[in-house]
Amino acid sequence: MDKNGVSRNVRTYNIVIDSLCKSEKIDEAISLFKTMPTQGMKPDVVTFNSLIDALSKAGRVEEATMFIEKMVDSGILPNIVTFTTMLDALNRNGRGKEALDNFEIMSKRGLKPNICTYNSLIYGLCKSGLWREAKELFDKMKDQGVSPDVITYSILVDAFSKVGRTKDAWAVFKLMIQRDIPPNIMTYSSLVCGLCRSNNMEGAKRLFDKMATRKIIPDIVTVSILIDGFARDGKMDKAQQLFEDMVQHGSKPDLITFNTLINGFCQQGEMEKATEMFEEMSSKNIMPNIVSYNTLVQGYIKVDQIGVALKLLKDMIYGGVVPDYIARNSLKKIHEMRLKST
Repeated sequence: MDKNGVSRNVRTYNIVIDSLCKSEKIDEAISLFKTMPTQGMKPDVVTFNSLIDALSKAGRVEEATMFIEKMVDSGILPNIVTFTTMLDALNRNGRGKEALDNFEIMSKRGLKPNICTYNSLIYGLCKSGLWREAKELFDKMKDQGVSPDVITYSILVDAFSKVGRTKDAWAVFKLMIQRDIPPNIMTYSSLVCGLCRSNNMEGAKRLFDKMATRKIIPDIVTVSILIDGFARDGKMDKAQQLFEDMVQHGSKPDLITFNTLINGFCQQGEMEKATEMFEEMSSKNIMPNIVSYNTLVQGYIKVDQIGVALKLLKDMIYGGVVPDYIARNSLKKIHEMRLKST
């Protein structure tokens, strides 16, 4: 019982420590953890898991590892939650090989991985470029009585698409269809992205249209990916049509969508349309960022309208956007162009 007459036990400490961790007050949680032995309290697996989870999510992986070692030294065996948390942290930090080593330790200790464990590890292995290991783990899942779910398949589709392995992405997609796993928005977005990256815009648009027949409504990410693909392909008429359709159907374009369109129009030298997009963005209370200004400034420099470019740079500064090296280089370029014209 403390000085206020409140009875404390391990469960009380766990609740407070977990609350501090979720409020991102990790150091306070650790300080409280250190007082437990002085109060005759022995931390349990729940106490350690709260701290390991918080440290992992904060990117403090080494400290999280130390707490696992402290946990074992205290005679408390890590459970599936402990290991999955650590695997997830290692994977998000691109340390897929270390995560795989931890996975092997977990298996040797008789802990049975669940679907979350497998998904986390497959994601990490793909992120680290360990494709063979990811494929072996995917094949191993069924032998261990764990069936891949839509997240498992989507992770693989996304990973393959991002590195240009479109055929592999489609093979996984077809496999999930064969196994009656309905693709979700992430699956389709990844495939659309992969097709755009391989300059197969017709295929990307066909797949995008097919989503509606499967009653999957494209989100802002999917639409923006396709808009970016058409913009890169120089087909700004199709990019703008997609944008207008999106707005008409109630979707709200974000900063990335607008920046993509502004860049596409600038690349085509269609500065009037680029400026219209820039102004429409502001009218929708989406504040232009340094990318928005730099893109438009460089577009105007490209068509020799340095007066407009200079005004934009001034507007940017007055608007509180701090110039970066690209903006400074643009200013230098404007100065050089003015000297040449005199």
